[in-house]
Amino acid sequence: MIIFSVILANLFPVLVIPLFYKTSPLTDEEVTQKIYNLCERANLKIKGLYTINLSSKTKKANAAVVGLGNTKRILLGDNLLNNFELDEILSALAHEITHYQEHHIWWLIIWQSAITFVLFFIFFKISPFFYALAGFKNISDIGAFPLLIAIFVILTFLFKPLGSAISRYYERRADAGAIKLTENPEAFIRLIARFCNEQLTIAYPSPLIEWYAYSHPSPGKRISFAEIWKKG
Repeated sequence: MIIFSVILANLFPVLVIPLFYKTSPLTDEEVTQKIYNLCERANLKIKGLYTINLSSKTKKANAAVVGLGNTKRILLGDNLLNNFELDEILSALAHEITHYQEHHIWWLIIWQSAITFVLFFIFFKISPFFYALAGFKNISDIGAFPLLIAIFVILTFLFKPLGSAISRYYERRADAGAIKLTENPEAFIRLIARFCNEQLTIAYPSPLIEWYAYSHPSPGKRISFAEIWKKG
């Protein structure tokens, strides 16, 4: 599984992404130099900078550090590159660089795998009790299938907040890394505010909804975090 993941990480930027999006080398010299300076501060060595034609399928602005070794590269969505200020672009990219440098994607995969294992373990432990309680003789009874689905859905519902909390933890780390790397909390604040406005996101959602479902801290909390950082 690990070997497969490493191979996929290497091949993804050069074989998979081009199947769905047009990519091309970044030609803006000022942006290129600023990004390389940012990578140098982060001690990140990359093999290239590319723009990706996200606007063909979405209005969302995004960036990513992808690949390993000889395929390691930065992808800048054209929506981000064309519609945001340079310091905002650098903040977004610094956030993604932190994710990459701290291996957040790999940690999330590990956490999600562990959660899934525990979920299925509990599912197989408790299912016999419930289908016996409902009068079914064994799990192969076709009539028990809706009950098993209901048990699985309920367990998934109960485990959802744990996955959300873990994701928010890594997003907070990436936010902190972005501000520290760029030394520009003001640009980060403007970036999050623009994301919030353009994606019609609620800045301060219900705490319960955020706790249960949000993979990122709410925009309001992210902005407040940057404002506290700015004040020192």
